[in-house]
Amino acid sequence: MNEKKLNTILINSKVKNIIKAHDTPFFIFFPNIMKKKIDDLKASLKKNYSNSQITYSVKTNYLPFVVKKAYSFGAYPECISGFEILIVKKLNLLNKDVVINGPLKSEEDLIKLSKLGCRINIDNFTELEIVQKVAMKLNLILEIGIRIYTKLGKKTWSRFGFNLDNQEATKVAKIVKKKMPNLKIVGLHMHIGTNILDTKIYKNASSAVSKFAYFLGKNDLIDLKYLDLGGGFATNLPFKDYKKKIWNVPTTNQYIKAISNPIKKIFKNKLPKLILEPGRFLVDESFFLVTKVKRLRGKTLDSVILDAGVNILPSGKYRKHNFFKINNKNKKIKKYNLYGPLCMQSDCFRNNIKLNELNKDDVLYTSYAGAYSFSQSWNFIQFSPPVLAFEKKKFILIKRKQNLKDLLSRDINE
Repeated sequence: MNEKKLNTILINSKVKNIIKAHDTPFFIFFPNIMKKKIDDLKASLKKNYSNSQITYSVKTNYLPFVVKKAYSFGAYPECISGFEILIVKKLNLLNKDVVINGPLKSEEDLIKLSKLGCRINIDNFTELEIVQKVAMKLNLILEIGIRIYTKLGKKTWSRFGFNLDNQEATKVAKIVKKKMPNLKIVGLHMHIGTNILDTKIYKNASSAVSKFAYFLGKNDLIDLKYLDLGGGFATNLPFKDYKKKIWNVPTTNQYIKAISNPIKKIFKNKLPKLILEPGRFLVDESFFLVTKVKRLRGKTLDSVILDAGVNILPSGKYRKHNFFKINNKNKKIKKYNLYGPLCMQSDCFRNNIKLNELNKDDVLYTSYAGAYSFSQSWNFIQFSPPVLAFEKKKFILIKRKQNLKDLLSRDINE
């Protein structure tokens, strides 16, 4: 969805009324936008690869309301850390369809997850040994996946999982088969990066994973049930250092075809389940940040200080967020530098952005604010802002503004 359509959605929600009731800054979540993204994926998968499962990356935005909405729309949780698992458990969503990734799973979590039969993808050899001990302790034959990587390009990830290129992944599969009787490899996982525009990278990744799975199956080293692929479906918001003029985001169908075609080519009629992890794609567009102009400075008053900084919207440091003015009575256009309120040189959203002429207390908003805005935010000078959701033509508060008690609740006072 382009910026113009997103802006129309925000204006049509009568956001002016909510601005009067809440101090800025605040976020607004539109579940209907998230639902549309998930529905698009479902439609493409139904057409191209029906034996599939969509997962929602909890680390991308772990607000319980959002996780629950994603699940209700058909996206199962994919967890990394212990507290993500606790959030999913609290929502009564922790079950065998939940995918567990990440390089450092605790033994306590592994015991809990093994009992539930969650899909656990193993990242490293130490973890593999721990999981074998857990399975022995529980007297289980535990079905696992292993994460692999291969060289696909300069910007794809290589620090996670087992190396396919130097035979490490093959060696690990043989060790599991011969020396770890309580483990059975049933899946392969590859997560290639973030905000990737080139669908050829997905095609090559899918091909590499599929060929390796076929090789393992031929050598009785895997009882293949699933291939877990994804990471990095891009959204329509470029990086600040992106050199090309056009940020051309592929369609949902282009991503799905690039991933599914190599699997179908190799496995033909006996297709494993495809677990799809699209990343920021599911939630990024559905959030808006609303902020106010608080100060204007400089000789021509072209430096603007907003009440929202990169501490609450970390992507503002490296992504090219567009800002728009709510009330456009003044049609004069002027270039501005947009800063946040922090005592940091890096607290700058945009330089030389064209906006309708600004005055103190004018309201601005930006979209594509849903991915990592909460999970990577930090307390610095300001309290964390509230979050509202717009459903059934009304706003509801889903997270209140942080206060001093919240901030100091973990401190021990003598």
